[in-house]
Amino acid sequence: MLNLDCIDAISFSKGCYTGQEVIARAHYRGRVKRRMQRFETGSSQPLTPGEVGQFEDARAFRVVDCVVRADGWREFLGVAPLPGAAHEAEDARTGGAAHALAARALPLPYELPE
Repeated sequence: MLNLDCIDAISFSKGCYTGQEVIARAHYRGRVKRRMQRFETGSSQPLTPGEVGQFEDARAFRVVDCVVRADGWREFLGVAPLPGAAHEAEDARTGGAAHALAARALPLPYELPE
């Protein structure tokens, strides 16, 4: 989910690493349902690492890191299902968010697999 495979930080074809069996199984079976993505929001809602929430399109997300830019907008990394991907209903993980966060996806410096 943290895109280590996208930046060649791990190899599925050589070597050993912690959690190799679980990661390889998810990779080869196509079960990675979420990816780390970059977003921006004009919301004044504080976003702290580990916090969970929900976007307006009902996708749940978990904050990895967040910064407040000089213009007051927040830019954050979050783990969430890719747009348009089928995603299961998020229940207690979002904590029953009172309101959905309006956010726009920003590009990453690398491509995500489809």
